[in-house]
Amino acid sequence: MTDKNIDSLKEANERIAALEKQCDLLSRISGEVGDIFIANINDGTSTVIKSHGIFLPEEKQVARKYDETWKWYAEKYVHEDDRETLLEAVSLERVERELTDKKAYMVRYRVMENGEMQSYRLMFRHLNDEKDGRFIMSFRSIEEIVHYEREQQEKLEAAYCEAEAARAEYASILSKERHNFEILGSLAGIFSALYYVDLVENTMQKIISRGAFEYRYEEKEPASEALKRFDTYFVAPEHRAITRTFTDLSTICERIPGWDDICQDYMSPEGKWSRCHFIPIRRDEEGRLTAMLMAIRSITSEVKAIESQDNIIEALAIPYANIYGVDGETGDAVSYRMGQTRYDMYGRKFHAGPFEAAMQDYIDNDVIPADRGLFKNVRTIEGVNGVLSEKKTYSVTYRVERDGREKYFRCQFVKPNPDISDFVVGFKDVDEEMRVQAEQEEILKNAYEAAEAASKAKTDFLFNMSHDIRTPMNAIMGFMELLGSSIDDRETALSYIKKIRTSNEVLMSIINNVLEMARIESGKETLDEELFNANGFAGSLVSMFEGQLHEKKLSFECNIDIEHENIYADKTKLREIILNLISNAIKYTPSGGFVRATITEHPCERAGYSIFRTVIEDTGIGMSKEFLPHIFDEFSRERNATLSRVTGTGLGMPIVKRLVELMHGTVKVESELGKGTKFTIELPHRVETAADDTEKTEKENLINAEILRGRRILLAEDNDLNAEIAISFLDMDGMSVERAEDGIICVDMLEKHEAGYYDLILMDIQMPNMDGYKATQHIRRMADPLKANIPIVAMTANAFEEDKQNAYAAGMNGHLAKPVDPEKIRETIGRLLTGK
Repeated sequence: MTDKNIDSLKEANERIAALEKQCDLLSRISGEVGDIFIANINDGTSTVIKSHGIFLPEEKQVARKYDETWKWYAEKYVHEDDRETLLEAVSLERVERELTDKKAYMVRYRVMENGEMQSYRLMFRHLNDEKDGRFIMSFRSIEEIVHYEREQQEKLEAAYCEAEAARAEYASILSKERHNFEILGSLAGIFSALYYVDLVENTMQKIISRGAFEYRYEEKEPASEALKRFDTYFVAPEHRAITRTFTDLSTICERIPGWDDICQDYMSPEGKWSRCHFIPIRRDEEGRLTAMLMAIRSITSEVKAIESQDNIIEALAIPYANIYGVDGETGDAVSYRMGQTRYDMYGRKFHAGPFEAAMQDYIDNDVIPADRGLFKNVRTIEGVNGVLSEKKTYSVTYRVERDGREKYFRCQFVKPNPDISDFVVGFKDVDEEMRVQAEQEEILKNAYEAAEAASKAKTDFLFNMSHDIRTPMNAIMGFMELLGSSIDDRETALSYIKKIRTSNEVLMSIINNVLEMARIESGKETLDEELFNANGFAGSLVSMFEGQLHEKKLSFECNIDIEHENIYADKTKLREIILNLISNAIKYTPSGGFVRATITEHPCERAGYSIFRTVIEDTGIGMSKEFLPHIFDEFSRERNATLSRVTGTGLGMPIVKRLVELMHGTVKVESELGKGTKFTIELPHRVETAADDTEKTEKENLINAEILRGRRILLAEDNDLNAEIAISFLDMDGMSVERAEDGIICVDMLEKHEAGYYDLILMDIQMPNMDGYKATQHIRRMADPLKANIPIVAMTANAFEEDKQNAYAAGMNGHLAKPVDPEKIRETIGRLLTGK
């Protein structure tokens, strides 16, 4: 830009400034045209300051009373429709009230002037700031105001046209300097503030200044001084030292030796970021900078985007060994991090060339062929931007071959800013992660298959149970029908009864096994050890199977070689273990076969204990090698009852294993199809060195039938069939029975009779109105000690150990589980009545 062009530009701007001052002066003069009066509220007078004789003739233009003057004026000039309104509006009280909070008070009215209707504006103002009671009244014709404003508008329009012409001339001058014009044209849309700085004249001229970037300075103030105060308006305290150095015009020529601009970022006191540019636009003949643009724009969004990108890169940097930023326009990759391991060849490839070429090279030469298709969406810049347009991140997990084996890697693509095409790509080794995941999936798969197998086993169990339960039930129902038709044939009837009893035992065995397994799984099973004679115990077990052995024509051998006959053990659970094993041996051994039981004693490391080894072996059908590992699984049976013609729940062996483990023992099984099975059980038992005469003790505990005869029993039972059975058993032993249908009736019957009338109470637990526990508690609180201490025996279907403990806790003396055994009833009643 030449000096001549610059001078023309300055002349145009000076003319525009002169026109603006003239317009401002005309505006001020227009407010003073018209008649002016000063009124005094304190004394109620008015004085003419300026008058053209329009409102008052000369003889009236003297100080006179304010109210009289207005009455005369209203009658003389004001239109009759406006008189009352005007007089009220100009009263001293009204004017004083209106000017209390206002700078000016205006009233409009109409007058008849030269036979024509004219509108006037009356303006009231305080004479001075002290508000001493004096105010100015100025009159102005509205038509005159309109005419005056129209003239001013025409003058302003003319000035505007002249200014536009000057600006056009200025634009023409700029167009001659193509380089500067392009700078201003492009920067005007980018920057929020543009200032022209003349370094020779030391002046600043505003070109654009918007919003928060409006920089206030005096027009005549030197640019060097104005820029010294720049930081006080826009810059946060911690950044002011930097911006002061940047805006120092004394060093600007040395800092801008060429045509490239310089810039400085800073933060405002409000925490927003901006960037200030100094752009050179003119140099003298010696090349020294003489004029430049100061341009400012907000970069807060860019800083946030960079911070977001940095955060993403920082987040990726934790797990990713190699991270690259890719320019979405040029395709160049910039390394943010490069791993040092030998597996980081992809890092060197991406670092060496453009993204697309490096990616294709990596896919073709490093990724195994089976996984190359996984990269179909991210081979190109366009592809990456496509997948990242729908989501913020995109990853590919793939395999490469390293050291003769496949390793898993993951490639992650992230777009920090959705408004630009740049993105970040990271690579990391996920081999261990994927293998752990594969192991977990394998565990889940195995668990699922196990659950499926367990579900199938339970389904099979229910199918088998349905058949196994129906088999003895069908026999019981069938033989009962036959019994009814053969009641007169004693021998036939007795055979039917025997078969019904056998079928009932089978049914009870099935039900007991299911309940026993449920108790074991719930963790409620505990040991109740007692001293007993091992030889006698073994002999009693053998005698239980004599009928079955004889019926199936099986040979049975029992060998006992022990040093200590008296041992401590849970007799009931031990009996259940042995019974299950011998029963299975008998069931699965065909007629003519052989069953052997051998019990031997061996030393134990624990003082006072011995290891008792029990071996049960048979020549039965045996088991396959495939089934043998599952023999202790719940509900498992190699052959169902129909095929093998042997009933069972598939719970006998799991019960044996759980009970053996409960006793801290071991169980081992050996079997072969068609050759038989061998079970070996080893259990530690505490031994008694000073043996008790167990047989003598048992004989002493035998109940004499005469003790029971004539005893009166109170039976609390709500079920009619159960009551009938119990009464029949007690009648056979010569006892008399009175029945109570629930707990309340039982308590009431005991209270009504004298003490000693009843010898013992058989108490059901689950009864309506009052259960057996509450009835017992009521009885134990009776005032009569004989009644309160009467023996009470629970006779209930609640047959578990905790049920027995609950009965004792409620105050009962004994517990009988249904279905009741007549012998156990006799033994329990006799023991309580004799105190044994």
